[in-house]
Amino acid sequence: MLTARINPSAKKLQISYPDFAKMKTEVIYVRSYDEANAVLRSKLVKFICSQIRSFIHMRRFTYQHKGTMWKERERAIAHLQMIIDSYGTGSLLCLAKHVANARVSFSTLMPLSESPALTHFNKRIIPIIQYCTDYYQAQA
Repeated sequence: MLTARINPSAKKLQISYPDFAKMKTEVIYVRSYDEANAVLRSKLVKFICSQIRSFIHMRRFTYQHKGTMWKERERAIAHLQMIIDSYGTGSLLCLAKHVANARVSFSTLMPLSESPALTHFNKRIIPIIQYCTDYYQAQA
């Protein structure tokens, strides 16, 4: 997901985002490796939450605009929104656990036909789900 490089002599942490995010590389001054680790985890949680929140809003708008918002889709959107609202300010492990276990909700909201929404899902959301799954399994 995010890549970080630390320069201990200059006490700089350089955080690079994936290409699809279209975000600039950040340089943050840190005092120690522990502070750099905390900053990186915080940025990662915010990045994951913002990408999932964007996906939720995109799918909600599409379903309401087309009139295809069914109860199952409403529940899936509410479930993902609850995860973001509840665990978006907590630890990375807790967020990763809940995102990894929300595969059913993501599959319910996944676009089915070839479209820009499906490309968005495949290039942004699938890597996030995979990262969260790998992170949670590595920590468990």
